[in-house]
Amino acid sequence: MPFLVVSIESITKHPDATKLKICQVKIGDGVPLVQIVCGATNVREKMKTILATVGTKLSSGTVISEATLRGILSSGMLCSPKDVNAVDESGLIDLPDAYQVGMDIVEVKQEHLSSTPWHRYKLCERFFLNPQTKKISIQRKNYQEEIVKGEKIVSETYFHEGSYLVRNFPF
Repeated sequence: MPFLVVSIESITKHPDATKLKICQVKIGDGVPLVQIVCGATNVREKMKTILATVGTKLSSGTVISEATLRGILSSGMLCSPKDVNAVDESGLIDLPDAYQVGMDIVEVKQEHLSSTPWHRYKLCERFFLNPQTKKISIQRKNYQEEIVKGEKIVSETYFHEGSYLVRNFPF
């Protein structure tokens, strides 16, 4: 399978490059971790993303091969949405945790092939300050909830049907 769902198990700094990171990537149960050198700014540990394995041909025509980047072996490439011909976005694809490591990309919903982690956002009708708790609360259809530790308002952009966007930042 050329494009796989993978999990980034660990990240270390590249010893010879400030913008590159060395990622140990899980491609399946019982399979040794694969080492990938990556320069994406949104890469993080435990992130689920897409890996182009060695031999994969990208939409640009580039064929992925093992390569040594500043002295470190990289056995594949972590993909942006542009690399898999999904949308014109930079940054790694950020998949929901529900996807299983080792799945083929054909099993991934098209709307999840994005570097914007939409699965971590919530829509609400309005924001307000709760006078008792002094915390910002959001109101959705038929209920309201407080913004809990780790959630931040990232936009007051008006969306359809009067919804605003709130993003959950895990701690």
